[in-house]
Amino acid sequence: MMKKWYLVVFAIIFAVLVVGCSEDTDSSADDTKSAETGETESEDTNNSEDSNSEGEADKSNSEEEDKSNSKEESDNGDIEGEVSESGQAAIDVIHENLKYAEEEDIDPYVDTIASAAREATRTQTTQIFELYDIDYEILNAEVVEEQPDSIVVEVQQQSIATFVAEGYQFNDNVSVARHTLINEDGEWKISATEILNVENIQ
Repeated sequence: MMKKWYLVVFAIIFAVLVVGCSEDTDSSADDTKSAETGETESEDTNNSEDSNSEGEADKSNSEEEDKSNSKEESDNGDIEGEVSESGQAAIDVIHENLKYAEEEDIDPYVDTIASAAREATRTQTTQIFELYDIDYEILNAEVVEEQPDSIVVEVQQQSIATFVAEGYQFNDNVSVARHTLINEDGEWKISATEILNVENIQ
């Protein structure tokens, strides 16, 4: 069943917070003159070399930490590219939507939907829950558009039926869907879903 829902968008401005990290480097040097011996100059040179060595070690450690952080971020394989705080929140809502659909928990399921479509969604989804049991898995997700009051997320998901009522049919598939989410009272809600592609699993 492929339907495209276009709903009236009630937009509430949502501030996108971007947190950045920066490195601050402080350096200072004290020059000391000695008229009698060259020991002070030699000591300053040795201290400078030690300081440079420590600085290189700190830089090396910092680079290792950056690589480690990058690896940890890349391990989250179902999300493509860098994602803002709002984008991640929107993706989380889609995960919750499919989780509650799989559990056939209608109340929290419709809570992930924009208020304008909840009643119609409740009626249709309750019927689907009675006819099918489906396991869902999000294979990857990508924020393709982000505005202060709306976010578009493209998701590739796998749907496999574990129960189909007699007289009905369901083809296990991998589909690509584009979800539009709007901000309602500070929370992201799914307002429209467009199916872009469906490939049946043989």
